[in-house]
Amino acid sequence: IVKMVTLARVVPEAALFAFAALTLMIAVVLMFDPMLLWDLVDDLRAGRAPSAAPRREARR
Repeated sequence: IVKMVTLARVVPEAALFAFAALTLMIAVVLMFDPMLLWDLVDDLRAGRAPSAAPRREARR
């Protein structure tokens, strides 16, 4: 963006914030583990309190 200032007038308004939001959302999606959510549902259905530490079982 800085190099383009000499060629044209650059006004990074909403597009810059949208790009930052997209970058953050991609990082969150890549870090999300759906098995943790299913473990939470299983605990709640069984009447147990949700475990504080995530279980690391072998996936089937």
